[in-house]
Amino acid sequence: MTKYIVLIDGMSCSHCENHIERTLSNLDPKMKIKASAKEKSAEILTEKEITENEFKAAVESAGYIFKGMIKR
Repeated sequence: MTKYIVLIDGMSCSHCENHIERTLSNLDPKMKIKASAKEKSAEILTEKEITENEFKAAVESAGYIFKGMIKR
């Protein structure tokens, strides 16, 4: 499994976290996602290779600001 940390600005509550989690799950329905407004990020575990551009497009389509991605 690959772990991604997606850095996101604009989340302020649990509704925002849920919205990001639903939006990102469209990239891979099997991925595990935990978004945190406090940490301004989403932690993702997936077997699928996902590009920074794919994460950026998804975050921005949800109305938030994509600040970067860390792959581990």
